[in-house]
Amino acid sequence: MLTSHREANRPMTVIGILSVSLCASLWFVTGLAETFLLSGSTYAQSSDETTGSDAKACAALAGDGNLPWSVNSAGFVQPPFTAYVAVGPRDKWKRVTVSVPFCRVVGTVKPKPESDIRFELWLPPRAGWNGKFEGVGSGASLGTIQYPALMRALVRGYATAATDNGHQSESGFDESWAMGQPERVVDFGYRAEHMVTQAAKMLTEGFYGRAPRHSYFVGCSQGGHHALTEAQRFPEDYDGIIAGSPVYSWTGEMSGQAWNARSLQQTTTGALPVQKAPTAPTVSHEGLRRSRRLARRSTSMRL
Repeated sequence: MLTSHREANRPMTVIGILSVSLCASLWFVTGLAETFLLSGSTYAQSSDETTGSDAKACAALAGDGNLPWSVNSAGFVQPPFTAYVAVGPRDKWKRVTVSVPFCRVVGTVKPKPESDIRFELWLPPRAGWNGKFEGVGSGASLGTIQYPALMRALVRGYATAATDNGHQSESGFDESWAMGQPERVVDFGYRAEHMVTQAAKMLTEGFYGRAPRHSYFVGCSQGGHHALTEAQRFPEDYDGIIAGSPVYSWTGEMSGQAWNARSLQQTTTGALPVQKAPTAPTVSHEGLRRSRRLARRSTSMRL
């Protein structure tokens, strides 16, 4: 439990899920997020119920900014809206279709001249807002906006934001963006998530005319790492956090993976003897069963 400086009488709740290896079972973390944070009905609002004032308030956010962040575009979107998850080869990109109206804000944060932090903020119509804000994380070393996570929060009435963490990359294993770019490494490490949270919450207040009642963060793997850095460095940003499979020591994790790769290259017989290969699925399934038991025991917890 970490106590928020903003409200000393109301503790920040941090739930760390350490047993799901590298978020291989992302649905597990998502399920927890829905259990703990995303409780509430999906809002339903037809286009004829969406007033012109929503579109006008959304458009008014365009060009807004409070250095070091700025809004590149803001427009009210009527369903269906289609976005693509830019991960891997383009012919493998997954399509995400949003079936509810929302205000889509696209912005940039530049805390340093070398920085290029991009983000999106999705805002439900004012009549459908649940009064809460949710920040969502990414995974591995990806430099893309995570549209599925935004959609899951949006359809439950949350104002929600995601960032590319300060670089553009469609691979979770591409680290070329970090070479000779120490400020972008800092952005990736913690600065991007924090500054996007600040900008998104200010824009949320501008659209609705009031600040969020509660703010939550949900992330897995790299997103879990950002969840913990938010809790440790910026406890005022969020009231509750779900940190799934957090890479809590990025330097140690990367050094360990490099060591493993080098060792495997020097092992002529291979890392896993053929006779042991059939046991691998059994070990993996046992870890998943333990994760499920953890989820069941955790359902009595409340934020």
